[in-house]
Amino acid sequence: MRRITRFFVRRVVVLCLGAGLCVAEPVSAQSDGETTGTYNTLVIFARFADEAPGDFSKPPWADDLFSPDVEGSFTHFYNEMSAGRLRVGGQVLPKRYASRLPASAYIARTPGTLGQFARFNLEILEQADADVDMGRFDNDGPDGVPNSGDDDGYVDVVFINLLTVPRDFLIGGATGLASLGLSTDFLTDDAAAGGGLIRVRSQYSGFGGTTQRGHVFTVTAATMCHEFAHVLGLPDLFDQSSVTADGQLDPVEDSAGIGNWGLMGLGTLGWGVEDGPNAFSAWSLAELGWLGEENSRLELITQSRTGIILEPIDRGGRVLKILLTEDEYFLVENRQSTDSYYNRNIPGGGLLVWHVDEWSDNDEERHKQVDLVCADGLFGDRGFPGASPDPVGGGDNLDFWARDAAYAAAHNGNEGDATDPFDGVSHRRFAWDTNPGTRGHAGGGRGVLLGMVLENITALGGGRMGLDVLLRQPVTGNISSDTTWTGNVLLDGDIVIEPGATLTLAAGTQVSFNSGDARAAGFDPTRGEFIVYGELIVDGTASDPVRIGRLGAAGRQWLGILLPGAGSVGLEAVVEQGGLLLQGSQLGLIRARLPPGRTTWTGTRSIPWDVIVPAGAELFVDAGAQVRFKAQDLSFRGGSPGFTELLVEGDLVVRGSAGAPAEFTVDSRDQTQLWFGVQLVGGGTVDAEWLTLTMAGVGFAGDVVDGFRLVDSKLNRLVTGLRLTLFNDASLDRVALNTITTNAVRVSGFGTMVMRNSLVTGNGFEGVRVENAGLQVIDSQISGNGLFDPADPRSGLIAEGGRGQRIELWNTTVDGNRLHGIDLDDWEGVVELHGSNVTGNRQDGLRVDGSERVVFEEVVVARNLAAGARLKSTVSEVWTTQFDNNLGGGLTVEGGFPSVEMSHFSGNSLELTDVSTASVRSSTFNDATVGLLSTRSKAQVVGNTFSGNITALRVMG
Repeated sequence: MRRITRFFVRRVVVLCLGAGLCVAEPVSAQSDGETTGTYNTLVIFARFADEAPGDFSKPPWADDLFSPDVEGSFTHFYNEMSAGRLRVGGQVLPKRYASRLPASAYIARTPGTLGQFARFNLEILEQADADVDMGRFDNDGPDGVPNSGDDDGYVDVVFINLLTVPRDFLIGGATGLASLGLSTDFLTDDAAAGGGLIRVRSQYSGFGGTTQRGHVFTVTAATMCHEFAHVLGLPDLFDQSSVTADGQLDPVEDSAGIGNWGLMGLGTLGWGVEDGPNAFSAWSLAELGWLGEENSRLELITQSRTGIILEPIDRGGRVLKILLTEDEYFLVENRQSTDSYYNRNIPGGGLLVWHVDEWSDNDEERHKQVDLVCADGLFGDRGFPGASPDPVGGGDNLDFWARDAAYAAAHNGNEGDATDPFDGVSHRRFAWDTNPGTRGHAGGGRGVLLGMVLENITALGGGRMGLDVLLRQPVTGNISSDTTWTGNVLLDGDIVIEPGATLTLAAGTQVSFNSGDARAAGFDPTRGEFIVYGELIVDGTASDPVRIGRLGAAGRQWLGILLPGAGSVGLEAVVEQGGLLLQGSQLGLIRARLPPGRTTWTGTRSIPWDVIVPAGAELFVDAGAQVRFKAQDLSFRGGSPGFTELLVEGDLVVRGSAGAPAEFTVDSRDQTQLWFGVQLVGGGTVDAEWLTLTMAGVGFAGDVVDGFRLVDSKLNRLVTGLRLTLFNDASLDRVALNTITTNAVRVSGFGTMVMRNSLVTGNGFEGVRVENAGLQVIDSQISGNGLFDPADPRSGLIAEGGRGQRIELWNTTVDGNRLHGIDLDDWEGVVELHGSNVTGNRQDGLRVDGSERVVFEEVVVARNLAAGARLKSTVSEVWTTQFDNNLGGGLTVEGGFPSVEMSHFSGNSLELTDVSTASVRSSTFNDATVGLLSTRSKAQVVGNTFSGNITALRVMG
């Protein structure tokens, strides 16, 4: 069984607006799903309590969602797209369940923010759980039998379809969201074969399902198809940029992404009026492994070939793949309207050419992850037929589309049209001298001319297409065959080494650039540069080096040697050993993707673009290394194309020392400039000692799958310190996090963050924010946080979710925070404090509401400006703990089952309200107005000492 594990630089879920438009809500970046085998999904129809009062049944068309014979159904779509490799089915529950409250009760308190759909979904799930065995929908194991012991214990997917979706129920005007919004896993009452109970995933433990309007068959089925593709690991391929609080996008920044040419673009609702879903694009099919058995129909082209005949992709046709680097490539598919229900309404047939950069996303129209090369061209003023052709920086009709209909109409923007494919009639050639042209990405433009040609594109009849693919064709300035330079070489512009070609520089060679760039191309159209897709071999030595510089202009700059891929291994060593002298180069030798094995960074270096540490590579940063990242990303890729990022899919190892720490910071004298930070993707790991990381948007972000360890390090002057989703444990030892604008530590997932001997002080938002993950804080300090906005003070530690998880503080101080010391009102797991101090916070020291259990042992809770601790609806054990001089009382308990033993209340009272069973033993109550106040409670009060109180014990009710 094939498993696709996809990690994206920025993972988002879908908020489908009216007419099928979408915005984004960030969630975990990991998707992990089987792309072969069997899934059982659960579909639930629901409504609000105050609508359609007589509607208690599923829609009459609901069962067709899983009919393999109904075109457009959820099951039919995946059967066809996977060619039977993935079998998806399920059950529609017969009822339409109603919420407990009217729709108004679930609307967001602040317009434009997330509504209370999670509470709605929880009420619906509780009702459905009573009617059905949820184990029937856990069927992701290899044997194809639900809940048989080889499944993961979670319902595969739950789709909750609402009759109506009012504004601000999800967010703004959204009518669908790829999330159930649950803060903790929903525990069903059905046993899991592997032990425990069947669960429905929370938003922190993966993709559990979707919440959407399901009012007609086509919209419901199509949206289910799209959202389920996220379970399988596919990202959205529409533009989600510039999302504002009201869900609108700036039309200049907006685009259609791939438009209607794929389900993961805007193809959910089809080409017409709710006639979707549309088919997957070739890229999506390749990602899922559905281009034949193990992608046998995906054909890598490395040499020129003529007379190629491509059958339609829906008829088993091949898809051609032409590489520039490991990450950037072109795909060619033949798309016709005759062979699939899901392509029946495409506006025109022919070859679809896709330009892919795996390390981008489709939010940025100038450098997309998956970009359809529209055959009708690129223009600077508007989409085809525009008046200003611009094959470098222009846009096509998809790029000029916007959710602002007036803007789109004025700029010829659309979601796809008949002139997008290379039809073999009007559009028969794709080359460096056409518009669009065969060009590689160079930042925010298509600035690298390539000797790749698709020509003689011909419609052969019967849906077949013919073409010639010519590689390494002659282009001025390009190295298209194996070449050796010797002696003096004078250049007037960029040199591009084509994929599959090698340029060798013999010992003693002098390469000189004239001023400017006669080609006005590349990453800098004003300077000469080497762009190496193929191989660059330098045979220089320290005694007979190769020199590259500017002619007659000592100190003037040419750009540098740019390596977009992982080839030309060993060039850095040649430079270090003196065999290659780069004279007057602005950037020197820079590499975007590290080669396999270890790469070592020492000394001071400037990083002008995103650097990728791929799987199988290790970046080792030595003691004293000063790594300075440019604020603006030359490559204009990654999750934040405007900022330079370090993307770690392999291993990052930092070994600074006490006397020579390593440093990551911005390369700018302007102290308002930032680089992005370190992004963990895939199974990337971090093992860093004595690292100082400053002036970034985030210190470390992403998924912790295999390991995260930070020791003797400092993170400061950041927007966010750590923003991690824990699929494994992470640890901080002797780490200082301060002067951070938002959260110093923010973790979600189901692993545990362990903090030892660390300082979290003076940060803008909560010092530590936990979303369902576990937390251990040992010998640490969380102080003076929540400073950013005096009108919106924040706590030292806040947590939500966490059923089955633990928060433990050992010998830790939580003091001086601008709101509460510890806010656990939304935490459902266990809370333990041992030997810790919670003091001097501006409001309550500790707040708990509904946690599984709370334990205090030898804790000092003192001088907080409101209550020392407020415990509500929880089992609590308070041992040898001291409550002193908190202004709003010592310990306040409402409901639950408290036990207080051998504790001390000085100037503070113990207040019990609506407690059915309490035990107060061997404790002292001194110098309070009321030592112990019991209201409507039943308590055993044994062996306590009361002295100096105005009233020792007061019982009310």
